[in-house]
Amino acid sequence: MTRRIGVFLATLLCVTLVWRQDANAMGEGDPVTLSIRVGAEYTDNRDSLPDKDDNTDFNIAPRIDAFLRGERLTLNFFYEPIYRYRTDPSPIQNESELHHDVGLNVDVQAAPRLVFFGRERFNVTDDPAIVEEGTTYRRDSSYTMNRAELGARWMVGKLGRLSASGRHRIKMYEERLVARESDEDRWVAEMSYWQQLSPTLGMSLTGSYEEFDFRSRLGLQRGFSAVSGGASLEKALGAGVRAAVWAGYKELTYDDSALGRDSAPYANALLRFETHPGLRVFVRGGYTLRESGVYPYVSQTHASVGLDGQWDLSARWTLDVGGVLRQSDYDADTVPTGIAGPAYRGGEEDAIVLWGAATFAFNETTSLMLRQQHENVDSDVGATFKRNATRLELSKKF
Repeated sequence: MTRRIGVFLATLLCVTLVWRQDANAMGEGDPVTLSIRVGAEYTDNRDSLPDKDDNTDFNIAPRIDAFLRGERLTLNFFYEPIYRYRTDPSPIQNESELHHDVGLNVDVQAAPRLVFFGRERFNVTDDPAIVEEGTTYRRDSSYTMNRAELGARWMVGKLGRLSASGRHRIKMYEERLVARESDEDRWVAEMSYWQQLSPTLGMSLTGSYEEFDFRSRLGLQRGFSAVSGGASLEKALGAGVRAAVWAGYKELTYDDSALGRDSAPYANALLRFETHPGLRVFVRGGYTLRESGVYPYVSQTHASVGLDGQWDLSARWTLDVGGVLRQSDYDADTVPTGIAGPAYRGGEEDAIVLWGAATFAFNETTSLMLRQQHENVDSDVGATFKRNATRLELSKKF
């Protein structure tokens, strides 16, 4: 709890200092927005396991947004507590949970061609232990997660832009035994240069350094450092059609010296279509070497292809549809020393996710959304399952 309070107070201190620094430039009547979301979600597979159990979640999320704009400074602060109630929790879940989401975005125009920016996102998940008749069924899984970014953008010449940023993400569990196995820490430093080559063509060069680490009470070294570099091209192919391609090379050096190093090219592509009024379509694809999503592997190669679109049928009706196919490849050679065995022989995990949603706007401040999602996961390294979820949510701005 001490860590939670410390990070939260630091966030409030940043808000106060920034506010006071540019207070003379702030005009009266800067907007403060209040809103609320009330929703329910039914799923036929509560735990994403082969054996299905259904459940309905009810949640309520009030939110406050504050926007402060000065001559050189723009600030946005928001806070959203989220209460969730489960109708049929599993033996290792709580019937109710409370979450907190706090964010701060700051942009400072330090000079006509130089902008500094900061981003802060702080989450608290209150998920306490489950104890019945003296038996602990699940340890305290409450955690805090903080994501911070600092950076700068400098306009070079008439058509160039140099950007540099540093990002940090940390996830800390409240209970010590859980924290010793599951706490995460990630640092990323990145620099890029963008050049507009013509009215319809631009390119960039990017380099980054990353460190990722899991804590482990067993002494497993599941961290790594990574260096990557690449280039991108973005091209307007016609009226309402744009394409972008990123490609490069990435090398991982594992903290466990017995695992050595791993490297692979990476690539991402995006096609955006806005050829009809009110219709937006995106086609995406990518391949990269990245951190693992399955214990105890350290890394994975991840490929995905997706399609999603949004159609404004009228002033009140909006439709969203989409789907993504993901494939992850886990190698037994990325299992840390001291835990290797036949149980961790590696394999693939394939996932298909499809979704569709319809939103009806009663007016400019009130809307109702119905969303349906289907997941189909086939895994050699984890659970194979199918899951359907239906969500109904009412949103209101005041």
